[in-house]
Amino acid sequence: MSEVVLNNKTGLLTHNLDERMQAVKSLSTNQELRLKMGQEAQIFSRNEFNLDKFVKSHIDVYREVFAEINS
Repeated sequence: MSEVVLNNKTGLLTHNLDERMQAVKSLSTNQELRLKMGQEAQIFSRNEFNLDKFVKSHIDVYREVFAEINS
């Protein structure tokens, strides 16, 4: 989950039930925090998980495979 959530920026990472309960409570009672993390998550996901990056990463993998096959 840490690949898609930046702790305390785009969301809250937790390790156990008590931490999850506290995170839910914090987000449910703090609208400013909820909105800020939501906005940061949108920006992060647009930058990190866009189609151009997805396609480029796959092309890079194919190039590596073909280079290995042809060497």
